[in-house]
Amino acid sequence: MYYPYLRSKQNEMLALREIAQSDITYSHVMPIIEPVRELATLDKTIQMMESANIHYAVILNAKGYEVNEVYAWLAKDEYCNYTPAFLCDDSILSVKSSLDSIEEIHDVILVFKNDIDSDNEELLSLLTHPSVATIVGHMSRSLRKKLSHENKQLVTFNADAFRAQNSNAQYESVPDELYTEEHSFYKDDNYDGFSDFCVLPKDLQEGGMTPTTLAIHLTYKKNEDEIWVKHFLSDNRYGRENIQHKFKEAAVHVKEFYDGQEIPKTEAVEQLLNCLQQEHYPGLGKLKEFSVWNHLELINDFLENNR
Repeated sequence: MYYPYLRSKQNEMLALREIAQSDITYSHVMPIIEPVRELATLDKTIQMMESANIHYAVILNAKGYEVNEVYAWLAKDEYCNYTPAFLCDDSILSVKSSLDSIEEIHDVILVFKNDIDSDNEELLSLLTHPSVATIVGHMSRSLRKKLSHENKQLVTFNADAFRAQNSNAQYESVPDELYTEEHSFYKDDNYDGFSDFCVLPKDLQEGGMTPTTLAIHLTYKKNEDEIWVKHFLSDNRYGRENIQHKFKEAAVHVKEFYDGQEIPKTEAVEQLLNCLQQEHYPGLGKLKEFSVWNHLELINDFLENNR
């Protein structure tokens, strides 16, 4: 199972809506969503995932929110496919307090963005809490040994799968790079699933200005075991004007790559290339949506075909 970690920003949520509307059954993808906007902005996305029978988790202790507030908001509509999740790096005691105080909470997912200290007794008490079902994080072998008899699902987390550059132009030095092999080997390493930040930087980014270099980030199946990410850049890398033409330049490179390599196209890539054909610039946000959507479809397809 793949557990992509997404924030509730507009284009990430639009990508989830796209997979919810797809004819493809997304039974191998379970998004973990961290609220970073008003909770009401999540309503439509969650309702669409519920209708498509896509399972998902929501971070209850996201920054700026009270746990009981998020829990009550989710409980009011009696969502069937929702799983409660907690971020744990800086709030071990408060998470344990929430687990002890909220009645009937169960099947909880704990998420660790940083390394897990296997010598921390308070932390081990949290990890073995009866309400906890799944632990997502980078886990040492010693920690996994300690948890081997606890009947917990363990999910490996790679926070650096997508190596973001400071500027789009810098991707020229790494136009094509390994993204992950976890989809092929997580079971061999005795994990029940794998997780990362999808095709997005691990640090939350807000706003930003029109880039001098336009970049489109697309993952693809390099071989039977490896998924790589390719960064398609505009040829024009000066000034912030004529972003529409910069999109065309980058999208032409996308078309050349997929046609030249005869790599199967996802629905997201097909729609991106349709924008190129129609000479329509979809906007920077839509390009991020295409990137996330493409990646989710790619991973789900691999897991479906390699069960």
